[in-house]
Amino acid sequence: MQYITGIMGAFPTFPDVLILEETYQKRILKKRAQFIRAETQNWAIRHVSEEEIIDFKELVNKHLALPLKLLFLEPIVLLMTLYTSFIYGILYLFLEAYPVVFAEYRGISPSISTLMYSGLIIGVLLGSAIVVAFEPRYNRKLKENHGIPVPEQRLLPMMIGAILFPIGLFRFAWTGNYSSISWAAPAVSGILTSAGILTIFLQALNYLVDAYLMVAASSIAANTFLLSLFGAGFPLFATQMFPKSGVDWAGSLLGFFGCSVHADTLSL
Repeated sequence: MQYITGIMGAFPTFPDVLILEETYQKRILKKRAQFIRAETQNWAIRHVSEEEIIDFKELVNKHLALPLKLLFLEPIVLLMTLYTSFIYGILYLFLEAYPVVFAEYRGISPSISTLMYSGLIIGVLLGSAIVVAFEPRYNRKLKENHGIPVPEQRLLPMMIGAILFPIGLFRFAWTGNYSSISWAAPAVSGILTSAGILTIFLQALNYLVDAYLMVAASSIAANTFLLSLFGAGFPLFATQMFPKSGVDWAGSLLGFFGCSVHADTLSL
């Protein structure tokens, strides 16, 4: 399994390395200064970053302290991170419910029940389409604002995802709990849930980048830190949650939480 994960991770990495251009301002200016210096043979041409001396204290402040400061002192970063972390945790918790619904309740063999994850793949494609559909609108607003990012425009598709997400959870909970209901009903619910998750994730990260341009990497690091804790913690109580509460009420509880944290997006 580790080999498959590594191969899948490497597949998009190589095109990124070959095709994507550098976007970090200091790096771009430094390379430009090096090019001009080589062309003109004027060795006095240097970028200020070439004169910087990086010490251990600066590394700690920039790469460890700054993300934590943003997380706990910036309300926008905190709210957006709590929202995405909760969604991320539910994603892993949600995956634990699939074997319960399709293998235990419906008696579908493990090899066939894994096909039900196809709904999640379709949902990812749907979520991607939603994000792409809003890009022309964002680019238009960006142009009207003279190239200055407009973070609030990222929230519109995110709100669509925030609606799809709990709907998918409620539908999965109340159609997946009863074996008399066709397997297709909870399988289709995964489309709505994963579409909502992807839309929320992509737009939340884009929002943080647009809102914190100069420290965008630190804001993403803060988000990833808490997000990983939720992703590791939520599956720990999945095995007790679904058998004891039932898929219907356990899933509904997640759906109610999904509705409540949607207020984070509206508050921004």
